[in-house]
Amino acid sequence: MLFRKLCFIFVACNFVFSGYVQSEEVERGKLLYENHCGACHTTEVHKRGNRKVNSLVDLSRMVIRWQYHLKLGWNFDEVSQVMHYLNQRYYQIDQRP
Repeated sequence: MLFRKLCFIFVACNFVFSGYVQSEEVERGKLLYENHCGACHTTEVHKRGNRKVNSLVDLSRMVIRWQYHLKLGWNFDEVSQVMHYLNQRYYQIDQRP
């Protein structure tokens, strides 16, 4: 449990304070998402009216939660890449601190 909290804090800080996102990072996040999440998640999950992601913290929680639930074992970079992809593709949450 402590590891998950520390992981969340690290990823959230990494995501919030990374101003410039390399296109390679977003592309890697897209590949990870499509390979591991796309089978169950359609675009409607991210565009529904009662959206569960309204902030970067919410987004980090969801990515960490689901990668943990699916036992993917993603490292910090992989979680961050998926978060960047989802934010760029669906959420467009402001990344400035």
